[in-house]
Amino acid sequence: MLFTIDTNCIIDLERDTAFAPPLRELIAAHRRGEAEVAVPAVAASEVQRDGQYLENFGQFEERLAQAGLDGLRLIHPIGGWGWAVFEYEAASRTFRPGTTTDKPPQENNAKCGFACHTIVKARDYVFTDYGAR
Repeated sequence: MLFTIDTNCIIDLERDTAFAPPLRELIAAHRRGEAEVAVPAVAASEVQRDGQYLENFGQFEERLAQAGLDGLRLIHPIGGWGWAVFEYEAASRTFRPGTTTDKPPQENNAKCGFACHTIVKARDYVFTDYGAR
């Protein structure tokens, strides 16, 4: 299964928020060969936390290195859409990745992309309902 580190995750690592320790463990698991973690290259074009844009991709690579993300694979966007399915486990109040045994079955791919998500435009293009927190 592929996990992606988005701009918010990078900021969490930079600011050492409460989300940073589990992100670091995920990255450590990747380095041990126990997980696959990548960074969407499109994050380089997003507005940075200071409200500015990076001037070049080299700055993005430096930012990744400072956050401990150097050496992670960069993935290219699929028609501008990200994709993930999580199933809410009410008993534990946690989420887990969707699998092929769920209803409907969820494979670890993004074959639908734009065509699927445009039907949920009114929900900000997101299918998932968020569980109670």
